[in-house]
Amino acid sequence: MKVTKINIKLFLKCLLGIALINGFIILLIDPAARVERKYPDREKVVFWHMWTGEWKKVIDRIVDEFNENQNKYEVSSLSLANGDMKFLLSTAGGDPPDVMAQWNCVIPAWAKRKALMPLDSLMSDEDKKAFEETYPVIQKICHFEGKNYGICVGLNIYALFYRPSHFEEVGLDPNKTPKTISELNEMSEKLYKVAPDGKIQRVGIYPNHIQQWIPSFGPGMYDYDSKQMTIVTPNNLRCLEWMQSFPKKYGVKNLTFFESSFQNGYSGTLDWPFITGGYSFMVDGQWRIEQLAKYAPDLDYRICPLPAADEDGRPNACLCNGNFLLIPSSAKCPEGAWAFMRYWSGIANPDNAAKYYTWGGWMPISPAVTNAAVFQEYLTKYPQWKTFVDLLPSENLQVWPPVVYQNFLLDRIATFSSVLTSMSKSPKETLEGLRDMVTQEEERIKRGQP
Repeated sequence: MKVTKINIKLFLKCLLGIALINGFIILLIDPAARVERKYPDREKVVFWHMWTGEWKKVIDRIVDEFNENQNKYEVSSLSLANGDMKFLLSTAGGDPPDVMAQWNCVIPAWAKRKALMPLDSLMSDEDKKAFEETYPVIQKICHFEGKNYGICVGLNIYALFYRPSHFEEVGLDPNKTPKTISELNEMSEKLYKVAPDGKIQRVGIYPNHIQQWIPSFGPGMYDYDSKQMTIVTPNNLRCLEWMQSFPKKYGVKNLTFFESSFQNGYSGTLDWPFITGGYSFMVDGQWRIEQLAKYAPDLDYRICPLPAADEDGRPNACLCNGNFLLIPSSAKCPEGAWAFMRYWSGIANPDNAAKYYTWGGWMPISPAVTNAAVFQEYLTKYPQWKTFVDLLPSENLQVWPPVVYQNFLLDRIATFSSVLTSMSKSPKETLEGLRDMVTQEEERIKRGQP
């Protein structure tokens, strides 16, 4: 009798995969997870997203308006946790949503797996023209290998928040903002408060996230012409040398101790260290404006673009991310999904869609949305938004490199940011370490290893 050898590890993986898919299918058909149909005679469009709480209410309002303003499709929305895993399992099981909202770095990896549908085939000539008139960063953020796989309806832009009262306290003019890194250094040095024993009482600026500052120093970590990562470059090295100058000057332990006192205070409520006065400058996004209006309405603050490096720097630059809408390649109703996407985003009607951007506190995708009356009213209510809106046309707004290992890259950059600011490695060693890990990941992917 011939005995066939079985790869036990592979067999167990297969069993686990089958169990997961079956379990997920049960979840999908569970009546408790179903959304009651209000328009049963229409074509159903299944929409998955990951928003909860107050954000979910905003999404539900947008869905309701879409359903009420046309009579062909009914969007049924479902908020779920662990959306990435459920999407992949549903795709493998042949029952994906028709459209999904995402904020994780998934487009290159999912597009490479052919799990996503390019939008070009669904766009009319009028849609394509409207998309070509969106801001440059909108056209770039969902682009991969010559095709567009999503619409970003919630772009995040980062700028420099600062406290005018701190400026006045040390003799600085709050109307004069830093345009270069050297100007920021001079201001920051005056704004720092350090006790005789070296303990920090207030920070001017503390640049401790590599991805936030690389764009201000040059073209970034990716060359779109060669389609190659460009990690160890003179521009990037200058950025990391500048970043590491702060722990060198003020001490790793002192900065770490100061930051640890705010470890639970980054929610945007009253314990946010910018509100409490712990920082004179902080890099953050446009969503903080409504939080500040809600939790600290009397706080005097202003916003300006990130300053450019003195040598070969880029003004009006930052690394952007956001929320985008995607269509699975095996969607049952892709036309309905696109109808919903063009409605929400403003590709179809920017004047109507402008209100959705104000509901969510999201950056508009095009000048047409920005110039809509309802959005202009929003800017009047929150004038600090103007700094972010003025940045939208900038060609120096960067997005995560369009590589299939985006999530890996994001995670490793966060790790090496800590390595840099802890002085564990020099700036050059930090960049070389990151480059080597990226090279290893690229080689692993080429070998087809999971």
